[in-house]
Amino acid sequence: GGRDAQADDRLEAEEGGRAAFAEHPGIRLVASNGSAAARFLGTRPVLPVRVLQLPSTSPAYARMALGEKIRVWSAICGFLDG
Repeated sequence: GGRDAQADDRLEAEEGGRAAFAEHPGIRLVASNGSAAARFLGTRPVLPVRVLQLPSTSPAYARMALGEKIRVWSAICGFLDG
């Protein structure tokens, strides 16, 4: 049923995530785009990198001004190469 399919999807995503970290050992950060993504990451096994919760980039998230979103999101720049 639906629940089994959802569990299969989650397992596949977790296996894909582990494979991504194994294949790309230079990954140093996982950034969540909003609180829903952060909640999802919080239910996963401990990630081998830093996890940073960032505000949603959705225009529907209007509690934070665009300039403030840009300032907060710029925190990822220190993790980018080049």
